Amino acid sequence: MKKLSLIVLFIISIFAFLFLFLRANAETNVTHVMSQQYPIGEDALFDNYQTYPIIMPTFPPQPTQPTSIPTDRPVYITNHGQIVTLPDEYLGASDDLIDVQPTIPENLLIAPEGIIPPDIRYPVGSANTTFPYSAVVQYEYSWADTNADKWCTGAMISPSTVLTAAHCVYDAIEHPTDPWTVNIIAYPGRDSTSSNPIPYGRCTTLDVLVPLQWIDYGQPQDYDHAFIRLNCTIGYDSGIFGFRTYTDSDFTTFLVGYPDDKNTDGTEMWYGLGSMLHSDSFFAYYNNDTIGGNSGSPVWQHAYSLCPMCIVAVHSRYFPNVPENGGPRVAGDFYEFLLYE
Repeated sequence: MKKLSLIVLFIISIFAFLFLFLRANAETNVTHVMSQQYPIGEDALFDNYQTYPIIMPTFPPQPTQPTSIPTDRPVYITNHGQIVTLPDEYLGASDDLIDVQPTIPENLLIAPEGIIPPDIRYPVGSANTTFPYSAVVQYEYSWADTNADKWCTGAMISPSTVLTAAHCVYDAIEHPTDPWTVNIIAYPGRDSTSSNPIPYGRCTTLDVLVPLQWIDYGQPQDYDHAFIRLNCTIGYDSGIFGFRTYTDSDFTTFLVGYPDDKNTDGTEMWYGLGSMLHSDSFFAYYNNDTIGGNSGSPVWQHAYSLCPMCIVAVHSRYFPNVPENGGPRVAGDFYEFLLYE
C-alpha cells in the first residue's frame, strides 16, 4: 500500500511539473498587440504577405490607460480601444508654418508635373511606379456588421502609416452596431492597367486611429481624417508624402485616387487638377473632380517648388448644393499629429 502511494505521488509530481512548464512557455510566447513598438523600425521589414505575429488583446486593451482623457492636446482612439495622445514636444507646433518635405527613394523616378490640362481626370497607368503616384494607396476593407467589401484611397505619410478619411474606417452613422472596418489590406501604387499593377506588394493593419472628436461629436467634417498603421515598412519602397500648412488659398490643386466609376473593383488610379476655392480654419474647399472611392485621396498644391507634392488636405466629401468638394486641411491638431506620426 505504501509503495502504491509513492507511485501515485510520483505521477502527480510529473503532471504538476509539466503543467507549470507548459504554462510558463505559453505565457512567454504571448505577444499583445498593444505592446508592439511603433513606428516600426527599418530593421523590422516584414514579408509584405506575412500576417503580423500578434494575438489580439481582450477588451479593454492591455496597457495602462489614462484615468481621464486629456483636453490640452490631440487625442486619438484606435480600433482596439487604446487612447493615443500627442506627446508634449509636439504641442504648439501648428503655431508655425513648416514644410515637411517628401521622402523619395533614390531609385524611384519622379513624375513630371507638366502643363496643366483641362479640369478633368486622367488615368495614371504605368506611371504608378513614379513618385508621387507610387505613394498613393488603394486599400480594401470590410464593414464588421455587414461584411460588405469596400475600398478607399490613402497616402503614405511615414514608412508604415497611411493617411485617409475617418469615415472610411469608422462610421457610426451608417453602421451603429459595429462602426469599425476590418480586414484592411493596403496596396501602395496599385493600378490594374499598369504593366506592374502591384509594384510594392501589400500590407495588413496593426492599428487604426481616428480623432476622439470624430467619435464623440457625431462625426463632424473638420475631423474626417484617420491614420492606418501598417504591419510593414512599405513606405521605404513606395516613397512618403510630405505635408504643409498654407495661408494663401488661391492655387491649383492636384488630387489622386481610386474612383468607383472607372472600374468595378477600384483598382485604377486617376488624377485630376482643380482650384482651391476657399478655406476655413480646419477645412479646405476645391473643385477637383471626385466620386465614390476617392475618399482619403491626398490633395496638394500643383507645381509648388518649395514643398513639391506636399499634402495640404485629405479629401472627404462632396457638397452638391454649391457644388464643390472638400476635406480636412493640414492645420491645428491634425497637423501636430502628422508631425508625431
